[in-house]
Amino acid sequence: MSQTPPDLHHEGIKLAREGEYQKAVAAFTRAIDATGTTPELLYDRAKALSKSGDLAAALADFNSLIDIAPDNAHYLSERAVVHLLMNNRDESLSDLDLAVELEPEKAYRYASRAFIKDRFGDLQGAIEDYEKAISLDPEDAISYNNKGLVEEKMGYQERAKKSFARADNLDPVKAPESKKPADLPEIKPNPVKEKSQLREPAKLTPSEYIRQLTSIFTSPEDRASFGNFLKNFFRSK
Repeated sequence: MSQTPPDLHHEGIKLAREGEYQKAVAAFTRAIDATGTTPELLYDRAKALSKSGDLAAALADFNSLIDIAPDNAHYLSERAVVHLLMNNRDESLSDLDLAVELEPEKAYRYASRAFIKDRFGDLQGAIEDYEKAISLDPEDAISYNNKGLVEEKMGYQERAKKSFARADNLDPVKAPESKKPADLPEIKPNPVKEKSQLREPAKLTPSEYIRQLTSIFTSPEDRASFGNFLKNFFRSK
């Protein structure tokens, strides 16, 4: 008995969850061939393509998806991650700029753009975006923490100490000593709390880093959205 398109879609989702990204892509493609393109199928295939390492094909699917829904800030943020992995600086930032324009009152949009700006070396721009995120969500400890890390890179040691202190007051985090250092991007995870020193990177895996980041936002929607943004970045590395 042949599989129906819904069955193929579900099979693709299951395969993707199991890490079988190429097989997931094949299942999504068969479903698209059978029913035509839908945003749900196109989005799931784009993510699977990105995780399989086929960034060009993932980008093509995200382009098609954004042609269908040009004002979807989530799709733009997802495409920005693909552009980042392809080292397309201007395109990545352009997508995040538009996401911010579409949802200017959401703190995680600025935090996401700050993360990317730091990756591309725009440290002052990253600080400004973290400050905007903090102004929208004053309880956002991770933006204080990451702002401190950028300030430290820029040599602003006293400012960094104040940012770290504020992050600690909002949400103290200690890293488990038993973990090996994670292979993370230059933005470092929440460090071990040391009152007499500037911070050292925490010994966290990417999944633990994401879990700690997403525990900070006061809004469940913000927490889920920024978590997905970072999760897609780490899983595509």
